[in-house]
Amino acid sequence: MISLKRNNKGDLVPATGLRTRASSIYIPNQTDPFKISRSKFNDFLTCQRCFYLDRVKGLASPSMPGWTLNETTDLLLKKEFDACRTSQTPHRMFSRFGLDHVVPFQHEDMDKWRDSLHHGLQIQFKDTNIILHGGVDDIWLDKNTSKLIVVDYKSQANNRQVNTEDYLSNVFHQGYKVQMDFYAYLLIEMGFEVSSTSYFYVCNADRNADSFDSKMNFYETLVPYEWDAGWIEEKVVEMIALLNSEELPEKNDSCENCAYAHQRSIKENAVQETVTENFKQRKGKRKCPKCSSHKVILITYGYPDGSPEVMEKIKNEEIEPGGCLVDENSPKWKCRDCGERFGKINWY
Repeated sequence: MISLKRNNKGDLVPATGLRTRASSIYIPNQTDPFKISRSKFNDFLTCQRCFYLDRVKGLASPSMPGWTLNETTDLLLKKEFDACRTSQTPHRMFSRFGLDHVVPFQHEDMDKWRDSLHHGLQIQFKDTNIILHGGVDDIWLDKNTSKLIVVDYKSQANNRQVNTEDYLSNVFHQGYKVQMDFYAYLLIEMGFEVSSTSYFYVCNADRNADSFDSKMNFYETLVPYEWDAGWIEEKVVEMIALLNSEELPEKNDSCENCAYAHQRSIKENAVQETVTENFKQRKGKRKCPKCSSHKVILITYGYPDGSPEVMEKIKNEEIEPGGCLVDENSPKWKCRDCGERFGKINWY
């Protein structure tokens, strides 16, 4: 997919490929606070070279359109859970999974915690200047233990029925588990007790319906996941070391972004080399009609600009000054061997 840069009004604007906000670019060994979101932390885990070029060198990845259907599912689910949050009653799904003792968690900062763009769950990592943050979909409360439960909404359309083992072992869902680990870690560091079991609230669209009829049906289920945040701190330390490095890290050999950038550079250089070679061949094939010499140079008209480059070319007989008077019979080329002038300039 080819993406075009637009402003907030939808107008096309020049794309620079670079980030413009200083707050998005980390200067190695800086002391000012710097935010790293859950998604950027995941970028570090995925390909360190892409992460480094983004956060340190300010290289902006092409934008992508929003997932509006998924966002709508999230929005409607949040409305449902907010109603239960206000009344402090279990959600309609809870009884199916033996969670009648669970209610949506009430907290004055809940809207901030769910706002991944401007706030989210947020901590300062140890004694560093790095601020880790991430917007959580929801948090529930286990009334029996007073522990918080991390929740993430997921929308999909799969012909197969959702089951816990397949869902969690799916290679494309490993990033989902990183999300849960990260959110649980943030909550613990914020001083909350967190239940060891988190939940993916999965909405699976029915692809086998007979027709659309202006609606889409979803099968809903909860996928429990025993989160593990024990690995987070070690990786954050590695990430900070990379941010403070002056060296370009190795790429992930499976990174399609790196592969595309590498191959594009190769193809563009090859095209340019071909153009240059073709020009040289065309230049070499031009010959004098009188003596057949290939030592042919261009005659330029008008007053020379006097630049060192132009004067050097005249001195080396790479071009021939033709003077300021020019008409339709003025020659275009000069033979360095016999002095013959031939050809015609483009005359308008």
